[in-house]
Amino acid sequence: MASHSQCSRRRSVVCAVVAAAVVALRHGSEGFVAGQPRGSSACVQGRIALSAYGPVCRRDPQKFDAHERAVSAQLKYWRRQRKIPESDAAAAAKKKYLVSLGLGAKMQDNTGRPPWHLTSMVAGQQYFGLLAHPIVTQGNQVDLSLSVNSPTEGELDAKAGQFNDVKIMQDFPIAFEGEQRTKDQVAYIFCKYNMKWRDFDGELPKEEEMQYLSFQGLQLWFAQAVGVPDYPPQEEFDKSCADPSKGMSKEEFMKYTLEDNPTYIEQTFKRIYTNRRVQLIEGDLILDGDFSEDAPGAIFGLAYLKGDQGKPGNFALTLRA
Repeated sequence: MASHSQCSRRRSVVCAVVAAAVVALRHGSEGFVAGQPRGSSACVQGRIALSAYGPVCRRDPQKFDAHERAVSAQLKYWRRQRKIPESDAAAAAKKKYLVSLGLGAKMQDNTGRPPWHLTSMVAGQQYFGLLAHPIVTQGNQVDLSLSVNSPTEGELDAKAGQFNDVKIMQDFPIAFEGEQRTKDQVAYIFCKYNMKWRDFDGELPKEEEMQYLSFQGLQLWFAQAVGVPDYPPQEEFDKSCADPSKGMSKEEFMKYTLEDNPTYIEQTFKRIYTNRRVQLIEGDLILDGDFSEDAPGAIFGLAYLKGDQGKPGNFALTLRA
């Protein structure tokens, strides 16, 4: 049990996070947000198909900004093709205009709906799109298709009729609501703040290696998710763990963070969540993408060749309905 001063400190931290969230919401999207009407049970099925909680995909921090810019540009193009406002400001302006004409109901509002990708990728799904890479395609755009055989394997075709086996690495989905969502968020935290996962030169941790959170990992989570450095102190961490040498279990973490505020994890999650990722690996070719939250059925990303330090290519895939 935390002391009165510790509880007060946590409450002040929560208040700061809530305030930040309100500001973000006020400046966030008021227009198109993707989603399909699926419940959290669909997410559970998708995660089971992914062997429960495997490690989430890593992305080189030095490439992160370039990836975000590329994905943002692809999303704008996707929206432009469908005559959807390209930015939040444009969406707000269009909504205001329609309301002034008495046509506010014409503006689609998908807020509060689960993301489309909760059950992707699974066997039987097919994706189609385009690939461009300075070396692989000589800078030209070529048709790209993916047939999913299982959540971890598929067939990729970047040259008509020539299918090659591809390895699929994808993050487990985060349930849209309920207790399952909290469990999924905790599993994500225990992966992302696992110190072996954060060693980009080393191997990914196995699922059994992500059942506990170290003192270093917990302090890093507080620093990034809450903005409080050097917290908690070692003594408090030790008291909150049945076996401090192993680390903090998921159950202990939920008790520790949710005891004073049941929404603490939800309030802080947006600060550390980097969208659901997927990587398609075929030989030396790596397609590193994101399941788009704002474009139903779409995956946008960059294309790399192992060992090549040159400019990456890009790709886009869309799920066939």
